[in-house]
Amino acid sequence: MPTNIRILLTAMFVFAGLIAAGFFINIHDSSGLGASILGAPKGQEVTGSDSPGNKFLTAARNDLDKDGLFDREEPIYRTDPLNPDTDGDGFLDGEEVASGCSPILPSPDDCKLKGLKSAKELNLTDYFGALIAGGVLSYDLDRSNPDFQKYVSLLNDEVSNIKKVLLSVDDSELDANVSLESSKKASQEYLNGLETALRRNFLKPGPKAKIEKIADFDFSPYLKDLSELKTELSGLKPPINWMETHKELLRLVVRLEAYLNNLSKQEDDPVRALLSLDNTGNLLSEYDELTGRISEKIKKEGLKTNIFH
Repeated sequence: MPTNIRILLTAMFVFAGLIAAGFFINIHDSSGLGASILGAPKGQEVTGSDSPGNKFLTAARNDLDKDGLFDREEPIYRTDPLNPDTDGDGFLDGEEVASGCSPILPSPDDCKLKGLKSAKELNLTDYFGALIAGGVLSYDLDRSNPDFQKYVSLLNDEVSNIKKVLLSVDDSELDANVSLESSKKASQEYLNGLETALRRNFLKPGPKAKIEKIADFDFSPYLKDLSELKTELSGLKPPINWMETHKELLRLVVRLEAYLNNLSKQEDDPVRALLSLDNTGNLLSEYDELTGRISEKIKKEGLKTNIFH
C-alpha cells in the first residue's frame, strides 16, 4: 500500500541515518567542556586555583542577593539576581522555588500552577540548554569533577525519558464511536468507509521526497492530509470486532501528525525535531506491521478490499 506519507517516512529514515548519533550533544567525547566553553582550547585547559575557569565557576556558585538561588540559577527561573524577592510577595525566590511556587508571580496566584509543562509543551531546546548551562556553570560537566559521568547519565536518562513520551498518545485522543454489530456485513461497510477515507487523505500519489534540510521542507500538505484523515476516522463507526484495530490506526495517525508537526517547527525547537526524527524507524515499523495485520484480518473474515493486499 504505497502512500505519500510512507514515502515521506522512508525519506526521513534515510535522512536520519545520515545524522551522527551524537549530534544532539556528545558529552562522552568532550574534553574539559567547562574550560572549553570558558575559552581554553581542548587539551590546553588551565588548572589550579588561579585558572580563569576555576575563578569563574567559583563566582557562578555565589548567591549575591542571598535568596537561596545561585546566581547561575537566576536566569533559569527568570529572577532578579540582585533582588531576593523578585515578585515582591514577601517570600525569598529560593523559598518559592523549593516549595514549588513561582518566584516571579506574586501571592496568592504563584502556587496555583500545575507544575512543569509536559514534554509535549516544553521547548526542549531551551530546556536542555538550561540543564547543560547549569551543569557547566556548576562544575558538574567538567571532566575533573568526580560526578561528571553521573551528571552525564542523568542527562542521557532525561533524553531517553522524553523520547518515550514525545509521540505518546492519550486514549482521550482516540475518539471513536463503536458499533455493537460484528456481522460480516457491518465489517465490510466499515472497511469500505475506511478505504474511502484513506484514498481521499492518505493514498495520494507519493512525490519523490528528497530532503536535504528539514527547515526548508514543506510539511503542511502532509499535516493537512493527516488532520483530515483523523477527522474522518473519528467519524467512522467500527463494529466491535474491528474496534481495537481502528484505535491502533487512529493512534498511528495521531503519532504521525505529532511527528511531522515537531519536524515542521525545527527552527523554533531543533532538539524536539531531532528527538522526533529518532523515532522515524519505529513509525515505519508500526505502519508496516499495522497494515500487515489489517490485510490478514481482511483475509480471515473474507472481506473485499481495493487497498490491502
